[in-house]
Amino acid sequence: MTRQSGKKRVVVMRQGCSGRLCYACYHWGRVAAQVDPPSRRYYAALRGRGKTHGHAVRMVTDRLLRVLTAMLKTRSLYTPRTADPLPPGPLTEAIAS
Repeated sequence: MTRQSGKKRVVVMRQGCSGRLCYACYHWGRVAAQVDPPSRRYYAALRGRGKTHGHAVRMVTDRLLRVLTAMLKTRSLYTPRTADPLPPGPLTEAIAS
């Protein structure tokens, strides 16, 4: 979120969610990047592209939240074989090669 006046411009994080939820999601992504092989590969590829640790963890968490949302919509259980390991795009192609 950008706040600016005539002389200053500051980018700050939005405070629209629970601090506890934000903290839990961050650690979910951090631990997944350490122990889950698809998340670890995704994290390593992001770091290889120059993303900071925090940004890479947030992107891993976003992927996990997309999987969770799909599971809730379809009322299905998580199985690593059927879960989309990485979001489609140029990053996925770079990891596969």
